[in-house]
Amino acid sequence: MRPAAEPAPLHRVFILSWIMARAFTRHRPGAIMAYPLSLLIVGFSALRRQLYESSDGHGMVVFGRFRLLHEIIAGVLLALLFMAALVLVVGNDGPMGIGLAALLWLPFIVGLWQMSAGSLSATPTGPETPVGERWQVAALAQRPGTSMSALLLTRNLMGTLPRGAVAVAAADDDDLLAACERFGFTRGKGRRVFRVVT
Repeated sequence: MRPAAEPAPLHRVFILSWIMARAFTRHRPGAIMAYPLSLLIVGFSALRRQLYESSDGHGMVVFGRFRLLHEIIAGVLLALLFMAALVLVVGNDGPMGIGLAALLWLPFIVGLWQMSAGSLSATPTGPETPVGERWQVAALAQRPGTSMSALLLTRNLMGTLPRGAVAVAAADDDDLLAACERFGFTRGKGRRVFRVVT
């Protein structure tokens, strides 16, 4: 086991959100539309201390323990906080408030549309996933025009896992699925992958 890398500091959230938005969309206008959703995902991961940045600042990954119940609870709490904020902002404005609330949701809906949302919505575990302490690799993103630092960061983080731990991920497309298999992951159902640390 290697010494663990430190999670990215909170002040890097805005830059890393942009890297993720650029990596998960086809062009700059799409990245601009996806930025609010990316900021939400990256910010939430940073608060949970699961956001890591490569030493060159060009790559990032969300890496941490995966417990399905904790993920569901965190998602519900985040949705409730967002809904509470909407009610506080627009709750007393009647029909005008409903329209304003719909407009506040719009950036996140557009972000889902722009980002390749296949792996964002897929759970990385299933019945085929081996039993063991599960660690999720997610939101692996590299600044366009640069190469490999996010992958090297992920490899280093996986080197810190204890023997018998299971790294899990959900690949967004067939190319990423093939890359995961080359990296030593085993294909599960759909685009889920896992790797048992030996």
